[in-house]
Amino acid sequence: MSEVKAPEQQHNNHRHEVEITIDTVPHELPEHDVTALELVVLAGKDPTAFYLVQIVGKKERISYKDTPDAEIKLHEHAKFITVSIGPVPVS
Repeated sequence: MSEVKAPEQQHNNHRHEVEITIDTVPHELPEHDVTALELVVLAGKDPTAFYLVQIVGKKERISYKDTPDAEIKLHEHAKFITVSIGPVPVS
């Protein structure tokens, strides 16, 4: 006979992951709160040289330039970009 688990046990055994994009690169992460700084590091960028911007819809942008420790609740298909803090050298 199979064992039936309580809903809270089922939830603990199943980690729901969401897919987000950072600089058009897909990432799968557990659905939970993360900081803007953690997402910059996940993107492989130096957090002293880049900050995070969340793309919401077609026009809204949420900048985390001044709040890198702000917690962001991840949701499916959230989109982010990293932005250089300083000038970009031109070759």
